[in-house]
Amino acid sequence: MGLQQQGNLVYYFAFHSYSQMVLVPYSHVGGANVLEAHNYADMYEIAIKGMDKLKAKHGTNYVVGTSSDILCEYDIQSDEF
Repeated sequence: MGLQQQGNLVYYFAFHSYSQMVLVPYSHVGGANVLEAHNYADMYEIAIKGMDKLKAKHGTNYVVGTSSDILCEYDIQSDEF
């Protein structure tokens, strides 16, 4: 998406080369509590679709979830702003 285009952003991908994970927001909430978040299901579905596209293109496997579930619980994450 160019700077001149406006509309609905569907997928934001922040690339970090540390591992193969797709992290969704709400890192301060872990386990089943994240299911209570307003739009977690939508974000998880989009993350799964993004992961599927990455796997189809590059043949790599990714883990999808919040950083608190995959790594450890944090208070805040840069991509939550």
